[in-house]
Amino acid sequence: MRPASRRFVLDILLLVGMIAVALHKVTGDLIHEWLSILLIPLLLLHLLWNWEVIWGTAKQWTNPRFPKRQKFNFVWNILLYTCMGVVMLSGILISRDFLPRLGILIPNDGFMSYIHKRSIFVLYMMLGIHLGMHWNWIWQIAKRRKTKKEGKES
Repeated sequence: MRPASRRFVLDILLLVGMIAVALHKVTGDLIHEWLSILLIPLLLLHLLWNWEVIWGTAKQWTNPRFPKRQKFNFVWNILLYTCMGVVMLSGILISRDFLPRLGILIPNDGFMSYIHKRSIFVLYMMLGIHLGMHWNWIWQIAKRRKTKKEGKES
């Protein structure tokens, strides 16, 4: 599988996983917590597979000819992953199953629940903008995969 296709499949898994995590009223807290924990390695893999682009952008930051759109995208992604970190950390700290299974009991005074709920709202907004910024890439990869699939069926 080509690197772009591999990243596309990972991104689809992340999107489906995040949608499933968002449905915690349907799935229940237990599945919500454990699915969220399972998303952490996928997010790290996403960063690893995109590291070349991340590092390349960071190195070009001071170049006056470097496109402002890419600079914005870079800053947005940093903010997005920071928000994801806040969501995940606050979620772990209010865990009703994950931490207690490890023997860690943290009293929930409601503050972390508040942070978790507010940061989720911000995360979904940011994720929507992130998907919109990458829509052309998503569309191109999807079309390429469809064309290859149709070619194999002929």
